[in-house]
Amino acid sequence: MLDWLDSRTGIVTQTKDFLTEDVPGGASYWYAFGSATVFALILQVATGIFLTFYYAPSTATAWESTKFLMDKVPAGSIVLGLHYWGASAMIAFMTMHLLQVLLWGAYKKPRELQWIVGVILFILTLVLGLTGYLLPWDLNALLASRVAINIAGNAPILGPAILNFLQDGNGIGTLTINRFFGIHVWLVPALLVGLVAILRRGRRTHRTPHGGLAERRLHARRHEHRQLLDPRPHARLRTVRLHGGVRPRPHLQPQ
Repeated sequence: MLDWLDSRTGIVTQTKDFLTEDVPGGASYWYAFGSATVFALILQVATGIFLTFYYAPSTATAWESTKFLMDKVPAGSIVLGLHYWGASAMIAFMTMHLLQVLLWGAYKKPRELQWIVGVILFILTLVLGLTGYLLPWDLNALLASRVAINIAGNAPILGPAILNFLQDGNGIGTLTINRFFGIHVWLVPALLVGLVAILRRGRRTHRTPHGGLAERRLHARRHEHRQLLDPRPHARLRTVRLHGGVRPRPHLQPQ
């Protein structure tokens, strides 16, 4: 069955290549933040779909539907907690990932576009957190969202337009909740999935994610491994270690 599926889609081979891919520079906790961010995104999508089954976006029903979810729905409070704290975890993971990319210099040529896409993803993640905070419609959500909307409304030139777009009226009400719900559930997740696909595509194109040093170390390890497996005794004597890498020693030509 798997052979038949792989011959028509290639998904089995692609999965094996993905799971057995060499990590440039060796395994490190620093390399896990990108994958952790993707895992947090998947968790947010899965729990968010579950929450939309019960949530009703209006001033009259938002808090009541949230309370019903926590009190009456089996495992509803657990799913809501995963979604709530998963948002903070996703922002933290993405912050660490961007910091790692900055420190490792992985934003340099030819990965400038990946860096730009990553920054846009970070901004969209913050937008997700802002728009999702209002949806439970409790006192903390109302006050915090009012402060955030007023700050955005005081921006120069575009401030009034942004304020009107976010509130969708003269004050925070049902139209505001619906506006935030649409942005949180449909607009931003669609942009996130598309940008993550672009980011992963760029990652596969430029396979070394952390700069030239990691690439040199990876090639050095592979070269050293091949030399150790070579049965000829003089093969292991032709290499020298230099600057974290291995390079062949030039042969002396007879005079």
